[in-house]
Amino acid sequence: MHILLPNLQCKAMTIYPLIDLDNKELTDKDNKKHQLHPHEFWYMAPRREILLHNAVCGQGIVLAMDDLLKGIPIKPNKKTPEAIKAEEIFEEIRLKYYPNRPSRLRCHFLSLSKEVAEKRLKEWKWENKRILTKCYLILSSGKYHFANINLYEKSAKENNENLIKQYARSYWEGFTEADAGDEKIELLADSALYFPDWNNFPKIELANLSLHKELERKIEIFNDKGFWEQYIPKI
Repeated sequence: MHILLPNLQCKAMTIYPLIDLDNKELTDKDNKKHQLHPHEFWYMAPRREILLHNAVCGQGIVLAMDDLLKGIPIKPNKKTPEAIKAEEIFEEIRLKYYPNRPSRLRCHFLSLSKEVAEKRLKEWKWENKRILTKCYLILSSGKYHFANINLYEKSAKENNENLIKQYARSYWEGFTEADAGDEKIELLADSALYFPDWNNFPKIELANLSLHKELERKIEIFNDKGFWEQYIPKI
């Protein structure tokens, strides 16, 4: 699921987080400092959705998916029955045995290197659908998990439910670069992200968007202070 809530009050926002990339540190409006993950990650951002727009409105910051989608029921956004079933089983195993891990249904998916992200763009035929951009995790804003992407991809083509459950348990156990290199790793991040290149991102005419009704209802409750100002205490 990649739909993000838009910031309808971009023009009214006055907050400007201070970023020190040399020391991997962010300072918020209350002068509180937050550490960024030392590693530079890579995001394949959808061109036709509004994550990049939100980053512009947040002056580089996009909130955790759990904050953005709270109260909105999320279902697997897959094309094949096998992939949908695998996603459901992975979520079932996570909730039962690994509730501290971020959900695949509510997270940002990141690659560990630009080279791996570029390879995935080609393999998944996303070159014209996604914009590749670097980002950093804001460590105080959520949780993240390094997983073996091959385990999910195998499960998405599998019909044996018991085997899928085995793959899911291994997936949620975790993975490290030392296991097999970053090509097999995907990072699930349910945390706020900082995009250093946000000044170059496109903005969207929100009046032309067709949003889900539940998202529209949630947007209506925002006050005139603006989206980011309401949520900045969570960082």
